[in-house]
Amino acid sequence: MHITIAQVAVYVDGKPFKELNSVSGDSLHLFTNRILNELWRDGYLFATQDSLSHSTHFSRLYLHKGRKVNVVVDSIISGETQVKMNHSYNTIGSYLDNLVDAGYPFAMLAWDSLYTGKRGLIHGVLNLNPGPFIENDTLHLLSPVKTRKDFIQRTLDMRVGESYSESGFQNISQKIKRVSFLKLKSVPDIGFSGGKAKVYLDLQELPASSFEGVIGILPNQAQGDKLQLTGYLDLQLANLFSTGRALSMKWQKFSFQSQQLDLAYHHPYLFNSKILLDFGFNLVKQDTTFINRRLEFGVGTYLWKNIIFNGNYIRFSGNLTTSDSDIIQDQGIADYKTDLYTLNLSNSVREDDFQFTNDWTFKVGFSIGEKSIEKNPNIPTSFYDSLDQETTLFKFDLSTRLQRILFGKTTIFYQLTTGGIENKEILKNELYRIGGLKSLRGFNENFFYAQYFISNRLELRQYFESRSYFMVFYDNMFYKTNSFTDIPMGLGVGFSLATSNGLFNFAYALGSSDQQAFNFTESKVHLGFVSRF
Repeated sequence: MHITIAQVAVYVDGKPFKELNSVSGDSLHLFTNRILNELWRDGYLFATQDSLSHSTHFSRLYLHKGRKVNVVVDSIISGETQVKMNHSYNTIGSYLDNLVDAGYPFAMLAWDSLYTGKRGLIHGVLNLNPGPFIENDTLHLLSPVKTRKDFIQRTLDMRVGESYSESGFQNISQKIKRVSFLKLKSVPDIGFSGGKAKVYLDLQELPASSFEGVIGILPNQAQGDKLQLTGYLDLQLANLFSTGRALSMKWQKFSFQSQQLDLAYHHPYLFNSKILLDFGFNLVKQDTTFINRRLEFGVGTYLWKNIIFNGNYIRFSGNLTTSDSDIIQDQGIADYKTDLYTLNLSNSVREDDFQFTNDWTFKVGFSIGEKSIEKNPNIPTSFYDSLDQETTLFKFDLSTRLQRILFGKTTIFYQLTTGGIENKEILKNELYRIGGLKSLRGFNENFFYAQYFISNRLELRQYFESRSYFMVFYDNMFYKTNSFTDIPMGLGVGFSLATSNGLFNFAYALGSSDQQAFNFTESKVHLGFVSRF
């Protein structure tokens, strides 16, 4: 029978150690073993359980630590088998951990004999009782969810029939954070019966899909003092068909006659394996000058609890849409193709810019590939005489963001983004595009071209509800191209207001750089609405 204890307080030598909420008798037994194993590993070889007292809704577990000693383990006896060790007891802990994670959660070590050897060193022989072999049973969901159970078990690495892992059970809360649409409502629990482990989860599905629309009011630099409207649409569809698949589409008009389109698809656990697939497509049209395209294919997997490792193949291509040789030579643009191979590491912890909480995310990537500059029949061949048409290209990218609660309802939010391209023949139409609401506020979208850059975003947020806040922000960036270096900055104020249907965002920003004066005629106003469903 599955018996649940409301709360358990653990004491070691009379001092409070830890409290557990809503645990079963089975998980309490495993937790006791784990504490004792840690104490034994630290040299407290005589640590033991003193007593366990129960009441209707509260229990107390008392453990005795004893004195610390150093023992060399000569061998381990298991049944009729004796394995020679000759190791310090501190190293035996990993031996037991591996056994516990291989389907023997009730494995126990006890001293068979102890004796004093040369130079007064204590030696011992351990007796191993592995206990019964346990395999995973199906999950038991305490609240109904639409997400398929096999996807949840794959996320937790607890597939039916595989050997039970104690560390896997302890890491459930971290692994649930891999997905944006599930949340634990209470501490996971477990029960053992007939050689099977049944995990009890109380999950809540979150609205992770979103639609965001942003309107920008900017000076139209192509038409004098007139204003222009820019737009940004972002559709994110999460947990398609209740299988964890995701699809996203972003469209942006960032200046006069210039647009950008992003499409992405994520497919987790291909054929019920650990493989994660990603596909992406990007298109940028820069007025009447050039069009860039990016096609991306990625294969990845989870490392540890919430780290994703993936390798990508990316094909970049740029095509000129003007045949004006003066513009082409003056701006340093050309038709090109680049094949890049990328390695990335990132954490998969759920992030939410608008939530009052401590948070941290990161992503880092390194790329190498081959670039070829292609001749355009509309351009004189003399333009290519000084260019090396086949070159090797290196690229790196890093981004991290964190939010920390300072005091009360006040938080500080910081984001660092940096990247660089190293190549013998750098073209303007392959550079990073930076500027605007998502990168450097106070400037038009994609205003800056950068070969190397370091961008910082700092916000002081004052929350008045869990998802609503006022903010003061300061952005700056150092960037460099072959012939130009600048340190632009932007500052302003804004707010985010939670409504019954989503979030309304407002930001007013002023920017200053070598290319833009710091004055109110160049100010930028951004209005946006994010709807989650």
